[in-house]
Amino acid sequence: MKKAINLITATILLLGTTFKLESWPMANILLVVGSVGLLIGVIFIGYKENETNELTPFQNMTVTLGFSTLVLGTLFKFMHWPNATALQLTTVILFLIVIMLSLSDKSYIAKISSQFLFTAMFVLCLVIMLIPRNSRQTNEELANHKSEKCENCQKIESDSTKTLSDTAKR
Repeated sequence: MKKAINLITATILLLGTTFKLESWPMANILLVVGSVGLLIGVIFIGYKENETNELTPFQNMTVTLGFSTLVLGTLFKFMHWPNATALQLTTVILFLIVIMLSLSDKSYIAKISSQFLFTAMFVLCLVIMLIPRNSRQTNEELANHKSEKCENCQKIESDSTKTLSDTAKR
């Protein structure tokens, strides 16, 4: 059951990511459905597995909430929905608590469900894939581009000037 849910969720999320990168229709729907599937896997499968792995209820709830907000924060960020930053900040705070708990109990990380590790790795891959290509340009490169006025920019400016002068003549 766990492997089937993970496989279906991974397939839907990869399709959604591909559709989003190519700007094809239905990308948002696929991303939402895949994220909900991943969230269901985290909450139901991961939480139940962690109960059997001898985690305390506080530890289990912290890890489950941390990974749930990770999935939701990533979805909200990709979809440009409000409060994405708040969800991501909550994720960071919850993971800081998890790190503090793991420092006090050395076997804590080993007890965490593999469902959570799958979720973390998959969300990281999605984030890397969906980084906007334009954000890789530095501000300096953008400033140079604006000051140099490449051939395309000059052509667009001359075309718009011609259109304005044609409109004024009429």
